[in-house]
Amino acid sequence: MARSIYSGEKYDIVYNYDNYMVKYEEKNKASNLCVIYCASSGIYFPNTEEAFVEAFLKQDNKFEWTNHIIKRAYKHIWIRDITKEFYVRGINNRINNIDKLIDFMRKETEGLKLITVGSSGGGYIATVLGSVLKAECVYSFSGFYDLDILDETIWPLIKTQEAREDNQKWYQLREELSKSKVPVLYFWPAKLKGDRKQARSIKGVENVHSYKLNSKVHGIPFGDQQNIDKILNSGSCQLIEAFRTMEKGIIYKFKWDKIMMSLKEI
Repeated sequence: MARSIYSGEKYDIVYNYDNYMVKYEEKNKASNLCVIYCASSGIYFPNTEEAFVEAFLKQDNKFEWTNHIIKRAYKHIWIRDITKEFYVRGINNRINNIDKLIDFMRKETEGLKLITVGSSGGGYIATVLGSVLKAECVYSFSGFYDLDILDETIWPLIKTQEAREDNQKWYQLREELSKSKVPVLYFWPAKLKGDRKQARSIKGVENVHSYKLNSKVHGIPFGDQQNIDKILNSGSCQLIEAFRTMEKGIIYKFKWDKIMMSLKEI
């Protein structure tokens, strides 16, 4: 399997871009809500130069989650990690590590309520940003919480000395989450070994609401795209209550469908 593109002339061009996008919904100004949508490693595929060029040089502003937003939000921020290594190089050559990304997002969200959203590697950085910036909640789909247990043949940069020196305190999130009061709504596939390992790394953390789906789909484990909008727009309190009895066992399709039918947009 080819590794992601993280060097070369074309990479340098795109890494010089902002790699974030901001939009406002003036009609929702009274909500005072900002949402950060964090792209995963699926931002381009496969890991070839052709796919990289198609994603970032042949089109404008390719970001994940543009079709699945929280409708009541006033400010929307999309970010992407073109390196596809859990944002250890940040988002561009100026905001080039996780601490700088946190500082940047702190300024962008100052005075606003906050929600963060992401899947896979995007779920990882959504959890970091949400917990540190005291978000109302984090929506994490197949998120990561322990980078130390990852395979360096797939993600080689996170194991380098440079990445560790810049980001080491964010490699294991259990301690950060344990002292945080931010609710993390974590949906993950029970049938994938890697996701089970990540789930174990934060097992028992009280504010992580862990929903184990009968699925082998990494990313959005329930597969049905229309239910993403239901989850994002029903509010964390309604979701926590709806899934209140579902945090210990596997959630099968009939239970999932019943819950989805009960959700109401706020």
